Amino acid sequence: MSYADIDRFSFETVTRLIGLVVITVIFLDHVIKKAKDRPVTRSHDNFCSSPNCLRCNFVINLTQLKVKAGRQFLKNPRELERLGHWISDDVYEDEERKPTKFYLPELLSFPVIERGFHEKDVDFLETNWETIAREFEEISSTANFNQTNWTINSTPTGQWSVFYLINQGSEVMQNCKLCPETMTIVKSLDDLLYECSFGNVCFTVLEPGTSISAHYGPCNVRSRCHLGLQIPEGFELLVGSKTTTWSEGNCVLFDDSYFHSVECWRKTSGTRVVLMVDLWHFGLNPHERSAIQEIFPAVPASENFQSKHE
Repeated sequence: MSYADIDRFSFETVTRLIGLVVITVIFLDHVIKKAKDRPVTRSHDNFCSSPNCLRCNFVINLTQLKVKAGRQFLKNPRELERLGHWISDDVYEDEERKPTKFYLPELLSFPVIERGFHEKDVDFLETNWETIAREFEEISSTANFNQTNWTINSTPTGQWSVFYLINQGSEVMQNCKLCPETMTIVKSLDDLLYECSFGNVCFTVLEPGTSISAHYGPCNVRSRCHLGLQIPEGFELLVGSKTTTWSEGNCVLFDDSYFHSVECWRKTSGTRVVLMVDLWHFGLNPHERSAIQEIFPAVPASENFQSKHE
């Protein structure tokens, strides 16, 4: 290679680097101008007051989120094209489906999701449901019950209790130690939404007569799975325009970015218990999963909270 070739190569390399810097500056400037902090609608009674709660906090720092998303997008624009659309547009599809924090465009969506989209994980949970139910009975028995491990929420119609194993992407260690077999099962799932603040795993308990008012979840990039453990008659899950219910030993999958609620349509003497597991949306590619984890990392256990999520 001649000195002239070396000079030409160096000039072209520097030119490309300068071009990349200019494009990056223009892109991030667009993101900052486009993004505005915006309030989250809080018209229902099942929100908590914690500033660390991803779903329930009052204000989304959209500027900061989009700058983080822009950095991820520039690493792989081809595989993260949908993320680029969110950065540019920040649009939601309709009133039935309005996540409060993050909306990735062009993802296939259903209010109630067919099990075939997560068949391997659903089959594994259902195969092991009796083991999970037994550990729940142990932690909830009178002899072993410890209120400090639970979140106990009062609603206008009754009581709703939650026992977190994973809360906003971080393991709740004191609870995980009490349910080692359940944690082994959960962490074996291929699509477990883990190390991301959109991911939760918990036992959720509704006392007789308790309903949960309608609300939107924080994102559309997960499939929420409920494994029925104790299911009396009288409880229904409403998601968008669809209505479904649970049965013991079986999973229900739904997209909680839709307006959804739990209704107890008749007074029952039984308590409804499900294991709630968040899975990655079936339509995401690996690059999108990784980018979302970077933009919305797990909330450290030391900063975490106990609140309402169903």
